[in-house]
Amino acid sequence: MKLRSIRALTIFTAVNIFGILLFYMWVFSNQVSRLKKSSASKIVFSGGGAGDFRAAVTRSAVEHHRIQQFDLDALNRFENEKSNVLAGHTLKPSKKSHVSLVGIKPVPEVSESDDVRELDQSIMRQMQEYREKLAKDTILILSPIHDVAGKLKNFQRLLQSITYPNSLISIAFGEDSSSDNTLHAARNVALELRKSFSRVDVFHLNMSGQINGSWSTIHHSKNQLHRRGHLAEARNALLSAALKDQDWVLWIDSDVSFFPPDIVQQLLSAEKEIVAPLCVYQDGKRKRVFDKNTWRETPQSLVHLKHMLLNELMVEGYGQTKRLWLSDLRAEGRVVPIDGVGGCTLLIRSKCHKEGLVFPEELFQNHIETEGLAKLAKHMGFGVYGMPFVEVVH
Repeated sequence: MKLRSIRALTIFTAVNIFGILLFYMWVFSNQVSRLKKSSASKIVFSGGGAGDFRAAVTRSAVEHHRIQQFDLDALNRFENEKSNVLAGHTLKPSKKSHVSLVGIKPVPEVSESDDVRELDQSIMRQMQEYREKLAKDTILILSPIHDVAGKLKNFQRLLQSITYPNSLISIAFGEDSSSDNTLHAARNVALELRKSFSRVDVFHLNMSGQINGSWSTIHHSKNQLHRRGHLAEARNALLSAALKDQDWVLWIDSDVSFFPPDIVQQLLSAEKEIVAPLCVYQDGKRKRVFDKNTWRETPQSLVHLKHMLLNELMVEGYGQTKRLWLSDLRAEGRVVPIDGVGGCTLLIRSKCHKEGLVFPEELFQNHIETEGLAKLAKHMGFGVYGMPFVEVVH
């Protein structure tokens, strides 16, 4: 009898211990599940790479900056949680990419050099691929011109090389207070272009205020507020005169030396309201960023902007930048969010202009002209994007 009692007690104890173990295993499992959900809600990767993480952080920072509540410490804490990802030298391709991003340097904190790294042509070709669509959207190409009489013939050849159906493209030149025979040359070029394009106009804007002189005088930092304000006025005048019922406006500088023949298809394939390619120039054997007005804000640049006076102009290309130029965003993929644009080549859905998007002729959030347009576009709720693998050569 005593033996049976001991055996029964042993079985009872074992069952209780097993039950307690099951209970704690259930509690542990639930805690792990909650932790995973909590972690997933804190850090969301849209494409799995460090670039996507940084893009999400930057967009968040910009939104905070608009209402002057930018929290740099919170951003740093958030970045530190993924410092191991940002420090990596091999990035995972985004879900939309069909090519490994190995060989493309990670997105830096800020752009340290304007050199554009040459990539394997197989990577360039694959990152420039797009799905062919039936061409039906109408395009208005706008080009402000000033003292470019000797360059318009090359621009004519570039325009004639465009593979998008010319019957869907209109072109308008806006001549602005030239000192040479630019107006006469533009009218001759227009005669040739009218043979293939839907419509070609030349507008004499009859404006004054253009800064003349040497390159160093024109581009001196102290002249930029006046110079860029005048350029904005010229762009707005040309836009007002030329835009009819076209679907898109494509701004192209008349002195570019090359753009790909499928530039229209490339930019349309981004399916964004505002998109700019990478504008470069050849400096001997070096390829460098030309249009430094195309950039993304960083925590450093936002802190700098926060302490600027309302009447101060923020300009790029005059010393070390605190921003990221488009060339340094290639690790994020084919189409990337940005905060500033230049006018070298710029595609804008015409509805944006028709809803009031113009080139600010006076300071808007410490910016003017094309960069001011990007700031205004974001203020109006439009998206601004860049295509770092599509190159236009100035």
